[in-house]
Amino acid sequence: MMQHTPQAQYRKTGITLPELLVALSVFAIVIALVLNFYKEALVDTHFEAKKNELNSSLRTITSELLLHARQSDYILLYKSFNPRDRKSADDRLFEGKAGDLLVMVTQGKGKENQLSNKRPIVKIIGYYRDPESSKNPQTKGPLKRFVVEIPKGSSKAPEELIPQRESKKFKEMAPTVLGLTNERSFYNLNNKNIIANMSLSTGSGDYQYSHRLNLTLSPKE
Repeated sequence: MMQHTPQAQYRKTGITLPELLVALSVFAIVIALVLNFYKEALVDTHFEAKKNELNSSLRTITSELLLHARQSDYILLYKSFNPRDRKSADDRLFEGKAGDLLVMVTQGKGKENQLSNKRPIVKIIGYYRDPESSKNPQTKGPLKRFVVEIPKGSSKAPEELIPQRESKKFKEMAPTVLGLTNERSFYNLNNKNIIANMSLSTGSGDYQYSHRLNLTLSPKE
C-alpha cells in the first residue's frame, strides 16, 4: 500500500505572485474607470451650471435692455467706453454705425415751452462691452452696466455725465461677450432705434456653449 509523504499531504492555500499582479492590475483598471467617470460627471455638472447661469444672464440682459430703453427719452451710441471715444457730441455714432457703448438718457420735465432736447437729464444708463484687447475689438470681453442718477437734473451734455473711469459699482452682466455687427455689440438702425447684436458664451473646447442676443431697443415715444 502506497504511503503519502508529508509533502504530498500538503495543500497550498496562498496566492502566487502572478495572481497577485493580475488582481492588482484589474483593481487599478476598475479604479481608473470609476475616477474617469466621476471626473466626467463633475465636468458635466459644472458645465450645466455654467450653461444655466449664462441663460439666466441672457434673460436678465434682455429684460433690462428692453425696460431701460422704453423708459429712456433717447439712446446714444459710441465706439467704446474709452474716454477718447465719447468726449463730445462729435463722437456719437449715427445711422448705420456700430459701437460698444450704449447710453440711454432719461430727462426731467423741464420748464414750460422748453425744447425736448434741452430738458435736464435725470438719469443715464450705459451698457458697454470691454474687449480683452483694446486694440482688437474682435476679442471677447465682459458686458458691463453703469447707472448715473441726477435727482435735481443736469443741463450738461450726456458725454459729461458718463463716468470717466470704471468703478467697482459697475455691474458685470456677462463675462464673455463677442460683438457680431462689424465686431461691435450695438448698431444704430435709424438714429432712434438701436439693435443689440452679440454672442454670449461659456466654457471652451468640447464644453463650450454660446447663445446669440439680437433685439431692437426703442426709447419711449
